[in-house]
Amino acid sequence: MGDAAHPMSPSIGQGANTAFEDGYELSEYLAKAPNLEAALALYDKNRIERTQIIQARSAFSGNRAYESDGEKYLQEIFRSNEEFEDWLYKYDPLAVASSRVY
Repeated sequence: MGDAAHPMSPSIGQGANTAFEDGYELSEYLAKAPNLEAALALYDKNRIERTQIIQARSAFSGNRAYESDGEKYLQEIFRSNEEFEDWLYKYDPLAVASSRVY
């Protein structure tokens, strides 16, 4: 879970957060799915896209920060990424897990 399953550079600080999301959603799937296999399949299916996006964005920002104009880039990207930040920080794992078909 979290960094153990999808390691991230610390540039956007989401390694631990994805572990919390992973744990919460997995617990919901385990509680509501008809069996362990179904719970794990739902968890796998529903977490991959989100964590891939966060991991890719983190890696990109981390690598970009070390370039000569890295500080300017980070200031611009964090001001212009409201949509990404809303998607990232307003995520509701309970709503996501509750909306899944079991």
